[in-house]
Amino acid sequence: CDPGSYQPYTRASFCSPCDAGKYSTGSGGSSLDSCVNCQLGLYSSLPGSQACIPCAAGQSSTATGASSQNTCLACPLGFFSPSSGSSSCSGCGQGQYSSGTGGIVCQ
Repeated sequence: CDPGSYQPYTRASFCSPCDAGKYSTGSGGSSLDSCVNCQLGLYSSLPGSQACIPCAAGQSSTATGASSQNTCLACPLGFFSPSSGSSSCSGCGQGQYSSGTGGIVCQ
């Protein structure tokens, strides 16, 4: 089976795709365990994924095995996330601020 799929049976004529929210990078997956949950800050909305998609900068996600971009939430006021794939937003330091949601830097 190609990456993103598995087949637990012998003499099968097809491979099953990993579920949304999971991925597989190796070929020859022989069980559902070959498909791994997307980690925090990542999601996979399509079955058969070979990789998960990172939440955009200014967002974070605390969901494991996320199957929708909707799990990526904008950082609230006073918080920021400078890079994609974040599992949490950081608070702005003393004397700094973030005036809107989805901040990627503090001012």
